[in-house]
Parts: sequence; structure tokens; C-alpha cells
Amino acid sequence: MSKIKILIAGGHKILRQGIHSLLAFHPDFEVIAETGNGIETVKKTLKLKPDVVLMDAMMPNLNGFEATRQIKNTLPECNVLILSKYQDDSHALRAFQTGASGYISKELGVEELLTAIQAVSNNQCYLCPSVSRIMIETYLGKKNINRSSTSKSRLRR
Repeated sequence: MSKIKILIAGGHKILRQGIHSLLAFHPDFEVIAETGNGIETVKKTLKLKPDVVLMDAMMPNLNGFEATRQIKNTLPECNVLILSKYQDDSHALRAFQTGASGYISKELGVEELLTAIQAVSNNQCYLCPSVSRIMIETYLGKKNINRSSTSKSRLRR
């Protein structure tokens, strides 16, 4: 089985290098490039054709959402996983509308990131649990539910 080729795109070098270091220890992954802005990300993605682009939502020169749109318009088979500090339904929805295969919060741990990369590399959609809960509540019209209540109490309402 061949390794999953990953391009890491983000405006903060320390974040890119940290993720790169974490993924280097995983036997199924190969980081083929890092980029620091959206324009560079689009160019390198079209040239290198990674299996997954781990894309920061907010980058210089071209944000991750627009970079995703441009990549998917030219290279529809490329899977993009948006990494964002925002845990809300509007940013996640925007990610999927631009063609991303997944959306994950920067607040989550390494295991969740690995799960998300595996999922999108297998052509599945991925949405981190915290944001999926918010999207479901919004869809059901329960946006004002106290977010600190347990899942069980939400189901009884």
C-alpha cells in the first residue's frame, strides 16, 4: 500500500513544522511539501498532486477557502481538509461549499487529526465532533441550546 501524500498549508511556520513532525512518525503518511500562503499552495498542489491538502483556513495572499476552490476547480480528485480556529457552522459550511472534504478545529488533538486525514484520503467527508454538533443543532433550529448541557439532555428536549 502506498503512503498518503500530504501537503501542509498554513501561514504559521511553527504550526506547519509541528504538524509535519507529528505526521513523519505515522507509517501511512508522507508529507511532500509545506506552503506558507494560499497562492503558493495552489501552485504546489497543482504541480505535486498530493492525496490530501491540510489547509489552514486563514492564510496570507489567498485564504484557505479560496485556495480550496481553485484547487478543486482544476484538480477535483484532490482532497482538502480545512484546519481552522473557528468552531462554528458558518465556517464549516463555507469549507464544504468551496469543495473541501473535511473540516477540523485546531482545538482538537493529534488522534482526531490523524482520523480526519485518513477519512478524507479515503474520499469520505469529515467534520469534527464539536462543529458537527453545532451544525445539527442549527439544522434542527436549536441554536440557542445551552452548549454546556449534556448530549442526553439535548436529546430529551
